[in-house]
Amino acid sequence: MARTLLLLSSLAALAALAACESDPEPGGPCRTDMTCGGSLVCNFQATSPTCLAPEKDEDGDGLKNEDDFCPNTNEASNNDEDGDGQGDACDLCPIETFRASVKDTDGDKLVGTCDPAPTEPGDKIVFFEAFDKPAALSAWTLDTPANLSVSNGALRVTVTGAGPSAEAKHDLPTTATTLAAFAAYRVVDAAPSGVSNASRQVNVALYDPAPNTGSGSVLCGPVSADGGAGRLTVTTTQGQSSSALVSSFTVNEPYRLLVQQEGSSARCVQIRGDLTTVATTNLEGALRPGVSLSVRGVSASYDYVLVISSPVR
Repeated sequence: MARTLLLLSSLAALAALAACESDPEPGGPCRTDMTCGGSLVCNFQATSPTCLAPEKDEDGDGLKNEDDFCPNTNEASNNDEDGDGQGDACDLCPIETFRASVKDTDGDKLVGTCDPAPTEPGDKIVFFEAFDKPAALSAWTLDTPANLSVSNGALRVTVTGAGPSAEAKHDLPTTATTLAAFAAYRVVDAAPSGVSNASRQVNVALYDPAPNTGSGSVLCGPVSADGGAGRLTVTTTQGQSSSALVSSFTVNEPYRLLVQQEGSSARCVQIRGDLTTVATTNLEGALRPGVSLSVRGVSASYDYVLVISSPVR
């Protein structure tokens, strides 16, 4: 209770501080909550966040400042996956809502969940797909194209009795061997008509597009053989490990998966609200990386996949 009261008190104090700040003018500093008041737009990309006139086009990308989620980035996409007002192309963590209290202390342009080592530079986003456009799938390799589509900002994976599984793969533009891939998913149909629930899976994987040069894959996700919640399972050519789950196939429940490879170890994490489940196993050698999303026995949607590389530490 005391912790709750402290949190409420802190939020009230921040709100009061923002309310006490005067309305900025064009060229003036943004408020502490990265707003400007009125119709002005905060250029949070500037070294010192500055308020901009809404009708101008700061970066010359054809979008007025008032319509541009990244006013200093000339970008092809203007998507804002986490809805925090900062576009994916310039967001220091495009899957986590902006918090003014979280700083980029190591200067590698990543913060929060997206920064595996907040005090050590060198981490970077090497791939991010928010599935904000239907054409996004054109760059992916699909094993059953009829079962995969993009709509309403998500990859839709639908299975049937004739096709109980489906997978989408994408090579990664990096040679890094220390990688972390996040994927957010929801189960759309936990018992599709004509599909046996003897084996249900929702996975994210780091895989080797050329198996002869690497070690296969690191497969991460919930696996259920009895229609229940199942177990969080991480599988490599060197072994398999699993941990019991409370929930993993509840329809429309938001889940997040994280698969990591570092040195000789592989790690799989499922995040559901405040509940985190972890499984680890061994990995032989480093993969020449690609990322894949796959399901079996259920229909699901993926909101995004984000891959971060890190230097060897």
